Amino acid sequence: MSFRKFLGLGIEDRVPDATTIENFRHFLEARKLNKVLIAVLDKYFSQIGLIKKEGNIVDATFMRANSKPHIDPTKNSDVDASLGHKGFGYSGTVNMDKETKLVRATEVTPANVLDYKSTEAVIIGDEKVLYADRGYTTSKKC
Repeated sequence: MSFRKFLGLGIEDRVPDATTIENFRHFLEARKLNKVLIAVLDKYFSQIGLIKKEGNIVDATFMRANSKPHIDPTKNSDVDASLGHKGFGYSGTVNMDKETKLVRATEVTPANVLDYKSTEAVIIGDEKVLYADRGYTTSKKC
């Protein structure tokens, strides 16, 4: 229900399925629009005071792929996903404003990529303080 509310959808409205969301993600990535979109939103939210820049949180989450792995990796229907310690899918790393929880940067990798390896991709550079799990201390930026 919270996702519906966030999208402005009523109870009778259709919610996009996982494949539609995945296809949209691929559409944005292929055109390098995912980073552009986040940067535009970050700038706008900063200008209107929604992003405080007093501290940022970096964390990662596992996202299950829309399909299961095939014995032959070349036959996987979700070609970008991989088998990680939590299953077949992706790892999503985010950098968010500590106060407002607005996402400022994202990085999606196959699940077999260790979380700390995505840290540098989500560091913006204007963070006053960066909060992260102990596992991120192996990154040069934390």
